[in-house]
Amino acid sequence: AGPAQTLTVRQALRQEVRRFDEGGQWLLVVDGLPRSNAAAARGLSHSPSASSCCFSSGPSSEASDEEGGGWSPGSEPRTPLDCLHGVLEELLCTSAQLRILLTARVPPRGPWAALGLSKVVEVELPPLAPDDAARLLARRAARPFYRRDFGVVTVGAGGGGSGASGGSGGNAGEPLPLDGELLGLLAACPLALKLGGSPGRIVAAAAEVHAGLPSLLRHPWLMPALV
Repeated sequence: AGPAQTLTVRQALRQEVRRFDEGGQWLLVVDGLPRSNAAAARGLSHSPSASSCCFSSGPSSEASDEEGGGWSPGSEPRTPLDCLHGVLEELLCTSAQLRILLTARVPPRGPWAALGLSKVVEVELPPLAPDDAARLLARRAARPFYRRDFGVVTVGAGGGGSGASGGSGGNAGEPLPLDGELLGLLAACPLALKLGGSPGRIVAAAAEVHAGLPSLLRHPWLMPALV
């Protein structure tokens, strides 16, 4: 885009921002900055299990973009992330009502430690509670759960059953409903212990729970530990 077209886009953006400001405070959510947002640019290393939520609002004299290397109108963005950083800076410089929520698996560093004169405040998210983690796993799985997923086997419907209490879904071939019993089984299973309450890991692991998986105990993430 030429300079004239870029200027027109920026003017249109500023007009929209001012229109939003007329309604009071408003929130912009940028969900899931790539893991390489700062680590790749600065050569930093972080724990893969780290999780953080970052909130930026209002000007701060403690941080500026001089050191961050962010995008400016006179420079060409190096990557899409540089472009995004520049747009967010532009929004914050234009709006008096905007609040920005960033989510990322690693704490922001380098340019993302600040957006213009606005300091990015890190808020680390704790792991999910066992019941919440189990509920997320159950809802994101691509198939229902059965007693066989937890190593519980029952003899046929009229065979007097063994190895499992009555309860709903007593037959090994019937899916278990999403109730307290299933949440308890999921919370205590080896896979849940391996996931550690990390929402991202839970969602990724749930994608592997499909019709082709014979048992949760044979989940791909557990197989190396069983060898």
